Amino acid sequence: GSGATLLACNVAHLLTVLSQRRVALVDLDVQFGTLPLYLNLYPQRGLVQALANLDELDATALDGYMTRHASGVGVLGHSGEDSLQLGEVAGREIERLLDLLCRSYDNVVIDLPRRIDPASVAVFERAANVVVVVQQSITTLRDATRLLRILRRDVAVPRDRICVVVNRYDKNAPVTLEDIGKTLNCGDLHTVPNDFRTVSDCVNTGTPLYDYAKGAGVTRAMMALEA
Repeated sequence: GSGATLLACNVAHLLTVLSQRRVALVDLDVQFGTLPLYLNLYPQRGLVQALANLDELDATALDGYMTRHASGVGVLGHSGEDSLQLGEVAGREIERLLDLLCRSYDNVVIDLPRRIDPASVAVFERAANVVVVVQQSITTLRDATRLLRILRRDVAVPRDRICVVVNRYDKNAPVTLEDIGKTLNCGDLHTVPNDFRTVSDCVNTGTPLYDYAKGAGVTRAMMALEA
């Protein structure tokens, strides 16, 4: 609910169109994920089927499970009918999938569900950057504090690999950037301004921000994150 999926989709899109990278975008929420809709994509198969056929996958076969966006971003999502039970995705399966993706793509962007399980831990351990998305609310900060504690203490993710992004930033909000920095005990904060109308239009039409409103402040903030 903090906007992590929006950020993941748009950073992946910008890596492709601005940096000319070969990018894979993965929706690891196999129960409630809606990532493909942010790019107006409707996969017929994807992550669930790829995991079921891991023993037969190579780079060529994996491409058959990706849904390609017009920009070139390869999306590994799932259809509305796909579902897996909690705990059904093993960490070792995700590690094998990551190995394949990293051999085939320059960048792999993964949108994680809001829970800690073996699959997400496997991603955290491999990630070059873990992006924690928060908003200016007490409830969000409470969850972020617990998440950062788990990442630093239990998963042993180094501090320099963790990036905190304040989404829907409002300079007049009661919870300030200084409050967030002190509460989370983190370094520099990245901000994405609040632009409800533009973001809502993009989500509802499945259009990346760069294609819809290239000069908007929210788009420029995404471009700074991509860089």
